[in-house]
Amino acid sequence: MGREKHYFILNPNACNQGSLAVWKELRTQLTLAAIPFEMLLTAYPGHATKLVRSVLEKHDDARITAIGGDGTFFEVINGAVGFPAASLGFIGAGSGNDFCRGARIPMKPDAALSYITAEPQVTASLDCGAFVTDHCGYFASSVGLGVDAVVTEAVNKSTLKTKFNRLKIGKLIYLFLFLQSIWRFSRPCVEVVVDGVHRHYKDVWLVNIANNPYFGGGIKVSPDAQMDDGLFHVMVVHSYSRWMLLCMFVSVIWGGHRRLKKVTFVTGKQITLKSNCDTPIHADGETIGRREVTVSVVPAAVNVVCSYGDK
Repeated sequence: MGREKHYFILNPNACNQGSLAVWKELRTQLTLAAIPFEMLLTAYPGHATKLVRSVLEKHDDARITAIGGDGTFFEVINGAVGFPAASLGFIGAGSGNDFCRGARIPMKPDAALSYITAEPQVTASLDCGAFVTDHCGYFASSVGLGVDAVVTEAVNKSTLKTKFNRLKIGKLIYLFLFLQSIWRFSRPCVEVVVDGVHRHYKDVWLVNIANNPYFGGGIKVSPDAQMDDGLFHVMVVHSYSRWMLLCMFVSVIWGGHRRLKKVTFVTGKQITLKSNCDTPIHADGETIGRREVTVSVVPAAVNVVCSYGDK
C-alpha cells in the first residue's frame, strides 16, 4: 500500500526557507507527471523522525523523500532504521548537503527527483551508525569530537548562517567559524578504542568517525570512506600548533593530509571516544553529547535512492 504514492517530508526553514522554493518547483513537476504524493511539513526539531515513523508504522514499504539539509536527513534516518522495506529519497536544500554528496545523489533537485520517481527505483542498502552518549540514536555520515563539533554547534546557533545563505555562500560559514574557533579551542587528551584496541592521543584537535567522505559543505575529509563497506574510517588530528593546523587543512584540498604524521587514520566497526574534559560531540552536524561516545556500524541499515545502486 505504501508504494502507491510518494511521501515528501519538507523542512520549510532549510537554507533560509529556500527549501520552499525548491518544493514549489518539484510539486509542479509531480503534478504534471500525475505522480501521487503527500507532503508533510516539519514544525520543530525532531519532528521529521516522528513523521517518518508515523508513515512507516502504517506502510512499512513506503517511499519517503526528505527535502532539506543534513540535519533533516539525520532525523529521517533516525525514523527509518528498522524498516528495511522502506525506500528513502533525499533532495538537498540545505547549506551543506554532505549526505547527498557521499551517497551519490544528484545535487540538482530536479535531477534528484527524476531518480526518486523513476520506475523501477534504483536503490542501494547503505550503512548507518548507531551512537550511544547520554542517549541513543543513528547517524548517516559522521560523528565528530573536538573542534569540528564546536564548529557545527556554532553554525547551528549563529545568526551568520542566515546571512551567508542569503548571499548564497552558505558553505563558507563552516570555514569562517572554523577559523574563529581554533583560537579558543582547548585541546583535550582523547582515548580512541577501535574494535577493542586502545590508543591514546594528546593535544587532539578532532576525531572524525566517517561513514561518508564529505564534511562541512563538501570538504573531503575521509576520501576512502564508503557508505556501504561495513566500516568506519576514523581520522585523528593531534599535536599540531594552530598555524600548522591551518596548513594541514589546506592539504585536505588535494588529499595531502593522508600522508601527514600527526593525522592518524584507522578503520573499524566499533569505536569509543573518551575525552579528559568537556568536549562537544556531533552526529551529522547535530550536537548529541559531550566527552564520551560509542558508535557501531549498522550494515545495510536503510535503502536509499542513489547511484550506489548503479553498481
